Amino acid sequence: MFGNVWNRRQESRFAAANRGSRRLQFEQLEIRQVLAANVYITELLASNSNSIKDGDGDSSDWIELFNNGATAADVSGYYLTDKSSDLTQWAFPGGTIIAPKSTIIVFASDKAAAHPPGELHTNFKLSADGEYLALVEPNGTTIVQQFAPKTPSQQTDISYGLSMSSSSTTLVDDTTPMRYLAPVNNSADAVWRMTAYNDSAWSLGTAGIGYEASPGSANEFTSLIDVAVPSTTTTAYTRFTFNVANPGSFKTLNLGMIYDDGFVAYLNGTLIASSNAPGSLAYNSIATGQRGDEVVLAGYVNFDVSNKLSELKQGANVLAIHALNQSGSSDMLMIPKLTGGIAEVVTPIVAGYFQTPTPGAANGQIFTGIVEDTAFSVDRGFYSTPFNLEISTPTAGAKIVYTINGSAPAVDANLNIINGFLYTGSLLINKTSNIRAAAYKLGYAPTNIDTQTYIFTSDVIHQTQQSALAAGFPGTWGSRAADYGMDPDVIGPNDLFGGVYAALIEDSLKAIPTLSLTLDNADFFGPNGIYSNVGGEGVAWERPTSAELIYADGTEGFQIDAGLRIHGAASRSLSKKNALRLLFKDEYGAGKLEYPLFGEEGVTKFDTIVIRPHFNDGWGWDGALGDPLYARDQWFRDTQAAMGNASARGNVVHLYINGLYWGLYNPSERPDDSFAAETFGGEKEEYDVVNHDGLADGSIDAYNAMIALAQAVNAASGTAAKNAAYQNLQGNFASGLDNPSQEDYLDVANYIDYMILNHYGGNNDWPDRNWYANRRRGPESEGFKFFAWDNEISLDLSDRTSINENNLGMSTGAAQAYGILRNYEEFRLQFADRIHEHLFNGGALYVNPASPTYDPNNPQNNVPAARMAELAARVYDAMPAESARWGDQHVTVPRTRDVEWQNQLNYMLGTYFRDRHGIVLNQWKAASLYPNAVAPEFLVNNLRQHGGTIAAGGILSVQNGNTGSPGTIYYTTDGSDPRLVGGAVNAASAQVFSGNIPLSSATLVKARILRNGEWSALTAATFTPVAASADFNSDGIVDGGDFLAWQRGYGLGSTRAQGNADGDSDVDQDDLVVWKTQFGQTTGTPASPMSVAAPASLNSYVTDASFMSPSSLEVADGALVIAAATSSTPALNQVSAILQSRAWNADIAARQTQDVAHHSARDAAFNDDVRTHAVNHRHESVLSSHSQGASSKLFKDVEESSASERDEAKLAALSDFLLTGIAPKL
Repeated sequence: MFGNVWNRRQESRFAAANRGSRRLQFEQLEIRQVLAANVYITELLASNSNSIKDGDGDSSDWIELFNNGATAADVSGYYLTDKSSDLTQWAFPGGTIIAPKSTIIVFASDKAAAHPPGELHTNFKLSADGEYLALVEPNGTTIVQQFAPKTPSQQTDISYGLSMSSSSTTLVDDTTPMRYLAPVNNSADAVWRMTAYNDSAWSLGTAGIGYEASPGSANEFTSLIDVAVPSTTTTAYTRFTFNVANPGSFKTLNLGMIYDDGFVAYLNGTLIASSNAPGSLAYNSIATGQRGDEVVLAGYVNFDVSNKLSELKQGANVLAIHALNQSGSSDMLMIPKLTGGIAEVVTPIVAGYFQTPTPGAANGQIFTGIVEDTAFSVDRGFYSTPFNLEISTPTAGAKIVYTINGSAPAVDANLNIINGFLYTGSLLINKTSNIRAAAYKLGYAPTNIDTQTYIFTSDVIHQTQQSALAAGFPGTWGSRAADYGMDPDVIGPNDLFGGVYAALIEDSLKAIPTLSLTLDNADFFGPNGIYSNVGGEGVAWERPTSAELIYADGTEGFQIDAGLRIHGAASRSLSKKNALRLLFKDEYGAGKLEYPLFGEEGVTKFDTIVIRPHFNDGWGWDGALGDPLYARDQWFRDTQAAMGNASARGNVVHLYINGLYWGLYNPSERPDDSFAAETFGGEKEEYDVVNHDGLADGSIDAYNAMIALAQAVNAASGTAAKNAAYQNLQGNFASGLDNPSQEDYLDVANYIDYMILNHYGGNNDWPDRNWYANRRRGPESEGFKFFAWDNEISLDLSDRTSINENNLGMSTGAAQAYGILRNYEEFRLQFADRIHEHLFNGGALYVNPASPTYDPNNPQNNVPAARMAELAARVYDAMPAESARWGDQHVTVPRTRDVEWQNQLNYMLGTYFRDRHGIVLNQWKAASLYPNAVAPEFLVNNLRQHGGTIAAGGILSVQNGNTGSPGTIYYTTDGSDPRLVGGAVNAASAQVFSGNIPLSSATLVKARILRNGEWSALTAATFTPVAASADFNSDGIVDGGDFLAWQRGYGLGSTRAQGNADGDSDVDQDDLVVWKTQFGQTTGTPASPMSVAAPASLNSYVTDASFMSPSSLEVADGALVIAAATSSTPALNQVSAILQSRAWNADIAARQTQDVAHHSARDAAFNDDVRTHAVNHRHESVLSSHSQGASSKLFKDVEESSASERDEAKLAALSDFLLTGIAPKL
């Protein structure tokens, strides 16, 4: 019925399409169809965003043609056109056949000249404003069908076309013969689901298949079971063979399933649907979730598998289903129903809009227009005073229906309200509220459901168990007692903490972003709700929700409709604060969340987000005692990123469920196939993803091949063979160069970093659990990359870990390849190299041995502690709210921020990160993963420096920290390793260090120490020598101002003054030589705009004010020097001298206190430079026309002269000064 269509699922892609847009309704147009023809234009989309993409990955416009006849239609030579004046605009190529009751898609992309192979592309595009469109016979004059004068206007992802009727054909049901097997070994595991598999030896029966261990019970399955299997069965293989005469006639394909507890379905060997199934399947697999009997007996769960229609074959087909059950279950059941939908064009022809485009499938419900979107007068956010909310739509005659309890508005076919209230006037909003609204009109497609959350913190802090129950929230969640509200022991009247947190609570609720989920209470808390059935997994336990990200400061967040599931494993049953997962799908609205949820850098498009509750590292887990920091897992993932690898990012939010505060959560990326495609490129279908449960996406074959290739390294004999096998694992020739014919199977650097991270953190719930790895197939592959995931039982958490944790011996699960490869010497040394990179020289896990305790004023001395401190700062202000919501789990006195949380943070920052560095380093040494030989360190001018710039004259050297027999330092400057595979010195490139390393350009320097036959870890850094520069004042040009800088710094040393060009730490005559050489050169963008244009006249810049004002001196200097360099006027040339002299006079007092000899040397150097440049710039004739006596007289008479006379007097006196080096007194 209509009401069933337009309720919660109508939160669709219309959300974006309807906003601020033109009205969509029929215009007067002709849709003419030649009756003899059976081919129709049945659907077109002129503004495509999310429906389908062409072979280039573009969202091109498209036109769907449908053969309504009973025989194939050859449209070769027919034409499509969008111009009534050009009926032969684009022709169908020869051999274009449309099967009966089938469709073809033509992309109106204007790519006819160059388009992806196997597709049809026109030489025109469609206009969303509407235009003429016709299908024309090969004679070029007979119009088969036309939209005239033009098609109606269209909105993005709202298609237009013809009404179609549909009927269904049952292909498989409970009467279809079934071959079945309860396997006892893996002999059929790899082949049983394939079409050609011979199942004649299997038993024969019909569905349903299963058992009932408790006959006579209220919800027993006995009457539904046709084939009984033993009551210990967890896996059953079933095969249904059926025939299809014309697979192209089906426009839809649906699999209905009655099942307890799980299944995986295959059509002709291709996976089409699954639920409660592990990633890796075998003969003894068990369901990963359970379904209650009442849910099973409710009927078929439908899975739309229309996207697998191409798997149907003409003739015999096989539906193979792996039925799954939980171990020890009292019953099991599986009954399938596969149906195909057939469509026909309705006559007489009716055209209209479709809310959901269906290219290649039957058209859906048709509408004569579209109701324009609702508008709310007040936007979502935080409020402290009541307000009146108005809801409106521009569509005349539309009615608005709203709800206030999280459920979706719904009406029936006659617009009678099924759920919600008719909007008749403004609503008073005076407490935390979730308002949802949609607008409806007969014959029109309704709006999407708009959702707005308004949060009043003054209301939230008074939420209690009693108030939630009074508002209609249930008292139990399945078998669990419900837990709502804020704890009065933390923030209530007469609380246990003297009002400390009560004073902070409202600010605490606003301290971080808020994520508000709004959905039907029954979908979340009801008998079939996900929070009442936390063991439920898969699409059967996914519910529609609205998600809003809200900032208290008004920063723009988002609202999106999505699917919601329970996430996690043990946390499902061990905590009332459960993990959740949002899934962004076309059926709910936008197919992806497009928002910089984790910052502007990196991926901003997401298929899914996991909303983590900090289970083990939070107060929801009693085994953690008072240790939770709400930061451990994010510390792992942030550290992996700091080590130079891609990682699942995350942040923190306050979560609300239908207006109830639910606590502090950690939204995070999930490193699945979508994450991989967005992060590394390509399509998600190109990726294989493996995790602790086995295969998650793609195929397991490449992962198995990776393990086999690792084993081949161990199996190889001799240095050359082992190296060849090791390089082969990485897709390389034995030389280490890329082998284009061999795919990469393991990103070794990433994998070693991943292992180092888990070793360092002492991860105890690993490696058999909690890990992800993904790999792109094909020539673009970089090998499997591993990702930190759910690493909370680590970093000395009370539950099973300590500061001395040692997990280096692990060799299963995520550590399987490590367990194999650590036997190989080259892998071990590469492991050591990565350790040295990350634990030394400011790396991601660096701790300064001279100052290891974390100091917030010097965070660089303990990098891992600084990272934890930063994460702790993110949640600090939010912790009082978490304490009030969940601090009382498992304890009588609630845990709080200032006691348990702060004490643990103090320990981690003050002790753990200080000491763990040395502990784990010794563990690696004991495991032969880090050598005893101390690695070399780089020095610049005898000070430790790991890479960066070297000032002119600087000296690069290498330090050997080994005592006793120190060994020999070998280094290279060509990027190669000083050590060859097998352990020999790289004689072709390596040099023995013996004093310093000369560099002339940016160079990667690599060094190792060979000590008593043992090589140290590699030290590598890039150094860039800086050429001498005389641009001392950094204004972009070497000019007179730089001479003044040299003058002021002469003899003072580069650390105290400018003027040191050659990097020798002294400002002396050598630096002046550099200035002379570079005078007039441009070194970069001038710092002052005055430097880019010559002055119009002398008086433009030289006035008494500018002459006497030190602040204006620097501004004017650059422009005046340019003027002097571009003009032959002697007066302009002397402007620079004026300003130089003024700066010189400003320094007189300082000079008078210096040594006479020093004073004389400065003056001599100054005079020498002036004479040299006077000649170079043809100044000497001007300068020599003045004398010292004239200088004194003219300066004395300055105040008695006119402005022009003063200027001339100053120039003359200053010229004398430049000749003699004696400054006149003003």
